[in-house]
Amino acid sequence: MDLDGMRTYRTLFSGKFGVTFTDSGSRGKMLHVPVKQKNSDARTAKERMKEGCRVCGVRFTNTDSFAVCSVLDERSRPVSVKNCHGGNAYRYHCKTLLKKIEASKVFTDKDNVDQPNKKYYMRYKHLNEHYAHQVSREILDFCKENQAGIIVLPEYDEDFYRMTMYRSGNDSPLHLSTKIRNYLKYKAWAEGILVLELRADGTEKYCSICGSPGKKQSKLFICQNGHQINRFLNGSRNLACKCQQSFQKRSGSKS
Repeated sequence: MDLDGMRTYRTLFSGKFGVTFTDSGSRGKMLHVPVKQKNSDARTAKERMKEGCRVCGVRFTNTDSFAVCSVLDERSRPVSVKNCHGGNAYRYHCKTLLKKIEASKVFTDKDNVDQPNKKYYMRYKHLNEHYAHQVSREILDFCKENQAGIIVLPEYDEDFYRMTMYRSGNDSPLHLSTKIRNYLKYKAWAEGILVLELRADGTEKYCSICGSPGKKQSKLFICQNGHQINRFLNGSRNLACKCQQSFQKRSGSKS
């Protein structure tokens, strides 16, 4: 439902299944009733890991690839790789719409309306939602095809995350990753796939092939042993492997 014209809202019942009315102006009131969503797989992350569940590591980028995904089996061996392309097209469409908004201000700024250029702003909003839904669905379908029961997303320090987003720009593929994360979480839950967030510290400093330290050179990661791999793929594999190792350490410490 389109809530752009929403002015006020009132929750009639508190709690998990609250019923909400929204006043959308000329279109009248709309009723929103939350629906309980069933999960097809109620196993915990610990249970899945114990049963040898495959893990998909996801690395968001600010390039033409919104995300680079890598699935590992229970022995941390690579199974499959997925590049979610479209970042350059998204950036281009955003800039095109923003240019139209800026050019039209001369004719609309004095209009006696709540939001001049509304049609362009609506296109901009729908563009963000379209790509966020598309990328989150691509990641989820990739996981289903490769039987991955856990998706691991990188978690960063708050200050580092804020600065990275600021530098990337509001209309960048990386900035859209916040919305992609949110869409991915509820879609994955409906499919019985767990989404975990894990600190990404160290995942970009070591080779996912041999474990040796190395350095980034443009889009490549080159380790001391001479292995060369796409640095985003290297990060996604290391993130998935780090997730597996964290559960192995927990189970080992309790035994």
